[in-house]
Amino acid sequence: MEKQAKRNILCLTLCVLVGMLTGMLFKNEVLWDFSHYHYYNAFAFLNDRAGLDVVPASVNTFYNPIIELPLYLYIKYFNDFPNILYALQGMWFGLFLFVLYKICRLFFEGAHKYLFSFLVLVVCTTGQATFGQIGTSANEIPVAFFILWGLYLLLKTVKDSETQNLKRFFLCGLIMGIGLGLKQTVVVYCVASGLTLIICWHYLKQPVKSIFFFALGGLAGYLIVNGYFMYKYWVLYSNPFFPFLNGMFHSPYFFDFNYKNDACVPSLTEFFIFPFLWHLKTYVVAGLERPYYNLPLTLYYVLPIVAFCVLACKKKLGAVYKQQRLQTMAYIFVFLSILIWMGLFGVGRYTVVIEAVGAIVLIDLFNYYHRKQHPIIFILHCIFILYFICCVCLPYGHVQKHIEMQEVRLPEDTLVKLYGMPTAFVIPLMAKEQSFKTVTYYPKCTLKNLPCINGKGSDFAEYGAFAEQRKKIEKEHKGPIVYIYDKDNLNIFQTKGQVQQEYEQNLKLCQRALHLGWIKDMNECLKEPLKKYLKNIEIAEIYVSYDDIVFNYACQELKNNLNPNLYICVPKDMQNKILGENDDK
Repeated sequence: MEKQAKRNILCLTLCVLVGMLTGMLFKNEVLWDFSHYHYYNAFAFLNDRAGLDVVPASVNTFYNPIIELPLYLYIKYFNDFPNILYALQGMWFGLFLFVLYKICRLFFEGAHKYLFSFLVLVVCTTGQATFGQIGTSANEIPVAFFILWGLYLLLKTVKDSETQNLKRFFLCGLIMGIGLGLKQTVVVYCVASGLTLIICWHYLKQPVKSIFFFALGGLAGYLIVNGYFMYKYWVLYSNPFFPFLNGMFHSPYFFDFNYKNDACVPSLTEFFIFPFLWHLKTYVVAGLERPYYNLPLTLYYVLPIVAFCVLACKKKLGAVYKQQRLQTMAYIFVFLSILIWMGLFGVGRYTVVIEAVGAIVLIDLFNYYHRKQHPIIFILHCIFILYFICCVCLPYGHVQKHIEMQEVRLPEDTLVKLYGMPTAFVIPLMAKEQSFKTVTYYPKCTLKNLPCINGKGSDFAEYGAFAEQRKKIEKEHKGPIVYIYDKDNLNIFQTKGQVQQEYEQNLKLCQRALHLGWIKDMNECLKEPLKKYLKNIEIAEIYVSYDDIVFNYACQELKNNLNPNLYICVPKDMQNKILGENDDK
């Protein structure tokens, strides 16, 4: 027993070191999400910004910030040393590798157990979702660690029915519930685990009690991590899951519907063939996701279907179900996870656990062929793995700092107006010892031809209680105002006067063209300018507080390494004081 403990410690240490080295080497980061809410949420939680900022990260403002705290603290102390920071972030990947290795040891025995375990780690690591998120702030790998940890204990408990007890099932659920509390996207795997237990109830000594205690543990873990925020949101917004499930709780701070970002969910007609479609055309999530190219994910979808059909035809389904407990649970878990993932999200980043368990399913198939002495198939599988290593393992660029932005010295009692997403990250970078408030404006989803970035409901700060709160803050504010906006999001500083002037210029051009005989129809000439005029007038009505901003404000690029499209507009008489330079643009 002591020898096994030493081996576990050695293996854990090795995996963590590999994770740190990998994080430091590749320096991955999902910049949009980090800029939008990961960095801000941790800062807001530690500095109690709830009453100072009006939903600067839209719906994401209300995500659980606990999982964001480690990276926030790393940045606080190691921002000038990104290698240290990325190494610390890579520790999550090391823990992920360790628990995946422990699951492999449940599946593989004999002389080649270490080889097959290594192949699982390689196939999983080179998966699109896993490889692209090592060391990032996306947090899919940290929560995947909790899911795999709970799954490992669950498989270990089910493997030997003699050691089964209700405490173990509770513990499995507890660990998965903690992962769910940290990030709700892993609800896919929590539900898939529960359904797998129900389907495999013959493996349990006390099926009803075991499944109940598993679910009870999941609820307890979720409440441990998320209970405080549920209470806080109930007190503040009358909805413990705010802004989700508002069709049930009817908070005045959000719309009366159950918010869901379904931008990547396949249609009903595409649902069952979705894992094949991304090889035929590019699928991205609102321009923020990398295109799918994940061939293994398609294999993990196909393999359980093929296995079921083959075994059913050979009338071996019942025998395999009784004798191959772990393999049966793994195949069912992977297949259910893919179905639930497609139904709820369809977002490629969320498939880290599928890539992990799917790799075990795939290598277990290698193992089967190896035992049957099929060397050609085994060699082909090895070539397949090497292909992924060659295609994916490419180093990323070097960075000087993790986050960097020019200094902005705000006078006391400044109101910062943020326009669009992602802009929330500037708040912690400006809020050193400066006291200021912020309000954020979003494109209204009801406006024609305007992007609704995170789906219907992401613009809720434009309506209801938050809009009234923003209006009150602006009305009571007496100090200076600073504007920050993304120039590629909307041209928010096109005033109503400028819109009118642009239309009149087009009108004169059309009149001159008609006079010279270049056109015959005045209405046709003005069709597009009029359409643009009506849209821009509507935008200007929403976004611009007063027409003469271009005369009273100095606007220039806000230099930073997260969003190169940001511009800042400050009062001209305070330009040197706020920005420390006179660089009109």
